[in-house]
Amino acid sequence: MNYVLNEYLPHQKYFEDISRIPHGSHNEKELSDYLVKFAGNLGLKVKQDKLYNVIIYKPASEGYEDHPAIILQSHIDMVCEKNGDCDFDFEKDSLKLYIEDGFVRAKGTTLGADDGVGAALTMAVLADKTLKHPALECVFTVCEEVGLIGAQALDKNDFTSKRLINLDNSSSLSTYVSCSGGLRFRLKKKLEMVKCNSKAYRLEVRGLYGGHSGGNIHLERGNSNKICSRVLYHLNKEIGINLVNIDGGSKENAIPREATAIFASSGDVEKIKNIVAEQREKIKKELLYSDAGLTIEIYEDKTEKMCSKDISDSIITMFYMLPNGFKHRSMVIDGLTVASQNMGVIKTVDNEVICTYSLRGAIESYNDEGMEILVNFCNLFGFEWESGSRYPAWEYSENSVMREILKTVYKDFYDRDIQIKATHGGLECGVFKKIIPDIDIVTLGAESYNVHTPNERLNLESFDNTYKLLVQYLENL
Repeated sequence: MNYVLNEYLPHQKYFEDISRIPHGSHNEKELSDYLVKFAGNLGLKVKQDKLYNVIIYKPASEGYEDHPAIILQSHIDMVCEKNGDCDFDFEKDSLKLYIEDGFVRAKGTTLGADDGVGAALTMAVLADKTLKHPALECVFTVCEEVGLIGAQALDKNDFTSKRLINLDNSSSLSTYVSCSGGLRFRLKKKLEMVKCNSKAYRLEVRGLYGGHSGGNIHLERGNSNKICSRVLYHLNKEIGINLVNIDGGSKENAIPREATAIFASSGDVEKIKNIVAEQREKIKKELLYSDAGLTIEIYEDKTEKMCSKDISDSIITMFYMLPNGFKHRSMVIDGLTVASQNMGVIKTVDNEVICTYSLRGAIESYNDEGMEILVNFCNLFGFEWESGSRYPAWEYSENSVMREILKTVYKDFYDRDIQIKATHGGLECGVFKKIIPDIDIVTLGAESYNVHTPNERLNLESFDNTYKLLVQYLENL
């Protein structure tokens, strides 16, 4: 087997091994089984639950038998995003890794450093019999990216430890001390289709940067679903249109980069093109510094059916008005987003339009109120709705022995102080804090950028250093 990465560095080898196995959310069984086999080959105790979470237990090394156990925690699902021109099947294909300027990337797709890095680091620690460490309880969770589903199904009786190292951190410069909670929300409406006697058009929004709906939402990057809805609204307002279908985004927790809508109209063709051009100019100016690559194009198309006027108007107006993006920032921690909403996915399937949201909030009431607003919009415009998975926030704790030890080890290793940060992203730390209230938690990770997008890249030098730091940290616990 030929490796792109350095197969003689276990953490790099295991990362590439993981990348060969499809492991999007809800598709982790093969990778989960691989971990079970990996543990068996090492002679380690392993447990796999019905959701395919895996826990591997490694005894303490000699001299560490009386040290309290440590949980090493990562998730094995990845966000599956690809460029529109990329021929790739996330259900079957292996990621195509390559190295560029010291960074590892995947051709045309997300890389899965979030959180293949954490899983690979843990595997390297498990495989090395020379390391010094307390007893380890290494948990690999599933479906983290779609609501921390796997973590919320864990049984607290499978853990003895009250000390946890979360390895789902995309920076080697910092450790997190709190994270937001979140929930999924889905709204939908049946389409009433009628015969179309008008010309049809296809509106395409492309070229947006996208990003993680937690980590990048404060950058106020363009959301293709909102942009598409905005253009449709102004077309409907000025000349009248009938929607045929609308589709955009692929993951609730990724800022959508592309969207397409087909509509019909008896309006003047040149007027339609002028309205689109006018909106394009305005939106590109608004997003000049965040999404300079934005394109909004209109093409003639064909359709035999279109939505009835009343249904079309309600969908277009609803999507135009729905809240989206950055909402509140912290008054205590500089630069920290504490509330946001992401209109992540719109799909037209079987004569039904479905929109899925990701809501995040450092305080539960932010998500409660955000959902209440969405519910009221649904009631006003005749949409059905349902709330999905919900996960808890991880609140800041002033006292942490784990954090203090990490500060010392980090300073010795890098000759600089570690940055103490809070994140607007969702971490499984909140779930562990809920099931083990007195648990002490820190996070570690390697430098990765543009997660949840096909531009995702992992700094290999940082990856190597993070493994060395983790080994040194375990030796000091």
